[in-house]
Parts: sequence; C-alpha cells; structure tokens
Amino acid sequence: MTNMNDKQLQQFFAEHKMDVADKGFSDKVIHRLPEKQRVPGLVWIFGIISTLVVIFSGNYYRVFRVFMAILDTLGWWILPVVSCTIAAAIVFAVASYERRQAIFR
Repeated sequence: MTNMNDKQLQQFFAEHKMDVADKGFSDKVIHRLPEKQRVPGLVWIFGIISTLVVIFSGNYYRVFRVFMAILDTLGWWILPVVSCTIAAAIVFAVASYERRQAIFR
C-alpha cells in the first residue's frame, strides 16, 4: 500500500512540477554572505589559560596532588577509561571540524 502511495505522489509531483525563475537571486545571496571566520574553540582557550595560570602560579604540585587523590578515590581503572574518552572526543572534534570546513569550501 505504501509503495502505491509513493508512486502516486511521485507521479503527481512530476506532472505538476513548477519552475520558479531565479534570475540570479541565489548567486547574489551567496556572494553577500559574510566570510567564515576562523576562531579557536572556547574549550581550547579555557584549557590553555587554565594551564598557564596553574604553571605560572606555582600551584602545579597542588593540582597534581588533587589529581592523584581523585585517582586514589575512584581507582586507577578510571585512567584508561578517561584517556580513551578524551582521545575519542579529540578525534570526533577534529573530524567534525574538517567535515564542516569541507562543506563550506
């Protein structure tokens, strides 16, 4: 039944197809769009600034101790899980960024 409805719809739209004159409107709109600006992601900016603040404030040992305490509390098994999750997130981010760049070229 669905195939018959699909065929009828395709036939109907094929017979009643209307062409709208563009007269260059689409090209004008495309050329008036602003250029895509490349800005670094907010996550990367936050990560770099946080790292620099920790390094320059001299609190890197305290941060290391807190990190080790968290690992001791959760267990060392969490480290490979977290690192694999971070690696997957980085791969996904790079792939989606490259895909977006390929679309807008």
